[in-house]
Amino acid sequence: LQHHADIAKLNGRDEDYFVRDHKYGYFNDFEEELRKIFRESNPELKVGLGCTINLYTDRLAATITKVISPRKVEVTTNKVECLDWFNSDYKILDELDKRGSCCNGVYTLRKNGIWVEMGQPKKVGSVTLTVGFRHHYIDPSF
Repeated sequence: LQHHADIAKLNGRDEDYFVRDHKYGYFNDFEEELRKIFRESNPELKVGLGCTINLYTDRLAATITKVISPRKVEVTTNKVECLDWFNSDYKILDELDKRGSCCNGVYTLRKNGIWVEMGQPKKVGSVTLTVGFRHHYIDPSF
């Protein structure tokens, strides 16, 4: 749960959001334990931290390459090896994609708790970022 609390904080979520997201399926007195875990969480944005760029139904594995401020980071996609495209089986490599991607760049954490590509409004279809883990998925139906 500590990792989930760290991810929630890195992505601008508050304590109530974290508790709502995790308390179902547990005993009623577990809510206070969730709040304690969230309060004790102290993650930091740092170079090398994994993240995921969200593009409609696709996801690109990426890495934070520069922390500009606590609410602004620069990211670069990771190279991936496709093992099975139709089953969405990819191996995420540690090497960064030097060729660049349309989604490499600066992302800012907005007041609504969503990381959005700098200069873009937060609306349906925006390129967003999830900090704390890498995931790669290319939708084979397109």
